[in-house]
Amino acid sequence: MKQFYKERQQHHQLKMMRYLKYVLNDHFVIILFFLIGGIGLYYSNFLKSLTSQFYWTPLIVIIMSVFLLTLGDIATLVQPADEVFLLPKETKMKDYLTQALYRSLWIPTIMIALGVLMMMPLVWITTSLSPLAIIWFFVTLLGLKYINLIEKLYQFYRLNRTFQYWSLCVVILGLLPFFPLISAILSIVSTCYTFYHWQKQGQLLLDWQQLIEHEQQRMMRWYKFINLFTDVPEVRQTVKRRAYLDCLLRWIPQKQTTTYTYLYLRQIFRGTEYSGLIVRLSIIGSLLLAWNHSFYLSLGIAMLFIYLIIFQLLPLYQQFDSILLARVYPITLQQKQQAYIQLSRSIGVIISIVFSLVSLLAQPFFESLFIFFVLLFEVLLLSMIYLPRQLKKRS
Repeated sequence: MKQFYKERQQHHQLKMMRYLKYVLNDHFVIILFFLIGGIGLYYSNFLKSLTSQFYWTPLIVIIMSVFLLTLGDIATLVQPADEVFLLPKETKMKDYLTQALYRSLWIPTIMIALGVLMMMPLVWITTSLSPLAIIWFFVTLLGLKYINLIEKLYQFYRLNRTFQYWSLCVVILGLLPFFPLISAILSIVSTCYTFYHWQKQGQLLLDWQQLIEHEQQRMMRWYKFINLFTDVPEVRQTVKRRAYLDCLLRWIPQKQTTTYTYLYLRQIFRGTEYSGLIVRLSIIGSLLLAWNHSFYLSLGIAMLFIYLIIFQLLPLYQQFDSILLARVYPITLQQKQQAYIQLSRSIGVIISIVFSLVSLLAQPFFESLFIFFVLLFEVLLLSMIYLPRQLKKRS
């Protein structure tokens, strides 16, 4: 069963790598580095303003630790057909799930290490803890995350131990900002006991439906994230009437050249894929702009989300290519491309206005005005240079 899991993991990694090239495209990586640099600069300036009289460090450490413990899930990689074909191997599934446990611990370990490295400058400046505290922080959180993954395995056997786990977290995390060594010892002891109990656990009845549903939900979260960058077949959209938006369609002139403008806009209004994408990214970007007081970071965030929104709309261009009637329309390829570019430009301008108005909550008027003009310039460059090249590849 261990070898069986390794083969499935290899197949899963190959599938994810095919999507990864669309997620980590050149433009997104450049903007992401710019955004990370802005966050780092803002955090550095924040640390320079702190003194030993800053009393919020324990609360920040606890909140950050709870957030790190929520990252990462158990990747079982089970398929719906396993309920039938692997049923004779149910007694061997514990080895399969144990292998999944070990493989699922890598990503949380990396995230916890990065999170602890971010917290340590704040802890050293505002507390009297020694540099060894970084080791105890890491050991404590890694042990709690390991216990968390084992508790999730117990749920597949109809054993819910969530209350015991979070009770343990309350005690250990409460001690972490003040006595990191004691927290690390408690975490190690708890981890060893949980691992020993899992290894000595007798034969239990596996809940196949919950196991399969858990994996499908986990993969759907990944597919929805990847769907922000490219079209994913596993993510299915639903259709809603939304008659209250019909008034906006009446503004479109009834001309031959605006045929695809009407089709694209109707698809956005009625479908949940593109409308949900625009709304989600707009809300997330607006919240970040309203919370952030750094001008350069706000500018980077706004530019990043404008790019993401316009980039994510690219699959809309080919939405009607498989419809036979759309091919007999007396519409040239240039008219189709122009309709799409105009629609993307209009959406970009509207989102730019929204971001600029939201930035007024945290930025002075002239800085928000500057952000607005920069976003307009970005939308103009994307519509004049970037989009024509992308549409040419997709035509």
